[in-house]
Amino acid sequence: DPLVMRKDVNSRYHDGTVAYDSLAKRLYFTRNNVHYGVLSKSERGELNLGIFFTDVVTGEFGQPEWGNLIPFDHNDPNSNYGHPYITLDGRRMYFTSDREGGQGGTDIWYCDNLGNQWGVPQNLGPKVNTTGNEMYPYVGKDSTLYFSSTGHTGLGGLDIFRTRLTAAGPGTVFNLGYPMNTRFNDHSLMLINDTTGFFASDREGGMGSYDIYGCTVRPQ
Repeated sequence: DPLVMRKDVNSRYHDGTVAYDSLAKRLYFTRNNVHYGVLSKSERGELNLGIFFTDVVTGEFGQPEWGNLIPFDHNDPNSNYGHPYITLDGRRMYFTSDREGGQGGTDIWYCDNLGNQWGVPQNLGPKVNTTGNEMYPYVGKDSTLYFSSTGHTGLGGLDIFRTRLTAAGPGTVFNLGYPMNTRFNDHSLMLINDTTGFFASDREGGMGSYDIYGCTVRPQ
């Protein structure tokens, strides 16, 4: 049965879209910009999203538990930051933001792990990002970036796309097609091995609102 995560991971606001760095034993997640009860509102009075993280530490009785809650270096109350994904080597974070300097809407950004801090965010550029919304980045073992978008040509709503990441930048973007994508919203693909994974969709036939579906992604 599902268990609620304890201590500071959950608040009375929105908490979700988790990524776990198994090397650093660090949990990253999205939440409204609330740090120990202090609300960081934008200039317009909005409570935007931010990225926060916490480490696995040894508790009072020798059991593992979550440590102190730490805000992402680049959180800004006037912009949204969320959907973190940490690469398997822990060296890079991909995330979603509507910060200035993007292509429009929400874009996918990344920054590199410099040891004690995260480097300057870099936009993935116009091959991936559009004037619509790009969200929910996930990078497979073969350096394929999967993400959802309303700006690329799709079947309707959010569709899931893929592109190969190379030293020269992202390659051609491909729609994963039906039955992965529908005229509804399909997003948040994550793989548990090379081909099998899960994603979320509000397509017809579910239990209500967004449901989790299993899937098989064919090798490229």
